[in-house]
Amino acid sequence: MWLARSYIDLGDYDQAVNFAERAVQLSPDCSESHCWLARSYAMKADTSRSFWLARKARIEYQSAVDLDPDNLLARRDLMEFYLQAPWVLGGSKDKARAQLEAISSRNATEGYLARAIYWKDLNNPSLAAKEYQKVLDARPQQAEAYFLIADFYEGDR
Repeated sequence: MWLARSYIDLGDYDQAVNFAERAVQLSPDCSESHCWLARSYAMKADTSRSFWLARKARIEYQSAVDLDPDNLLARRDLMEFYLQAPWVLGGSKDKARAQLEAISSRNATEGYLARAIYWKDLNNPSLAAKEYQKVLDARPQQAEAYFLIADFYEGDR
């Protein structure tokens, strides 16, 4: 799984998919492996404009959530998929909202972060900014939250 993550960072999505598929083969019950396979498929689908790979990404995100309902990263990624995908691939604001509520019920700070991403993806930067401020006020321990906030304020609005 770590090799897949590294290849995603390097932008080599073919290798990321290869190693993530291998990780899922070795640990089929590991939610995190399914999440990284989904991310690998999603990145490759985005660059190659492949509906088939995007569909596989959705299936893997859902598998990750089914295996571990408390995997908030997988839930957030699934939420984003639902927001960004066309309806023919399963995209739906209602499905995204359901993931948002599930995240919020498990962890308030992660809920603020998910809600900020939700509003950002729906082109409502003022509501996103309010949620990002709630994340900052909560002072999360993980650095990823701060990177997401920095991207937003840097102009990724």
